[in-house]
Amino acid sequence: MAQGWYRAMAASVLSLHAAYIAWVIFGAFFTRGRSRLAALHVVTLLYGVIIEIFGFWCPLMAFETWLEVRGGVSAYRGRLMSSSGGQPSMR
Repeated sequence: MAQGWYRAMAASVLSLHAAYIAWVIFGAFFTRGRSRLAALHVVTLLYGVIIEIFGFWCPLMAFETWLEVRGGVSAYRGRLMSSSGGQPSMR
């Protein structure tokens, strides 16, 4: 039963991660006339760009991987995006 709980939590973190990425990409559409929301979007956008450019680790990805390992799922260990045009990397 514990493994099922870890798998469910990993799926929840994956959903949160997808929502964060969608916010970074499409957040500008929702920030018109809302200066505080626009500032939050700019900060999250810069954070996402810095993580991708400099190859820093993503805390959501690390937490998701930890949960997957605890849940008995073979976790993906490589980078999700390569430095060549944003195509998925299967290294």
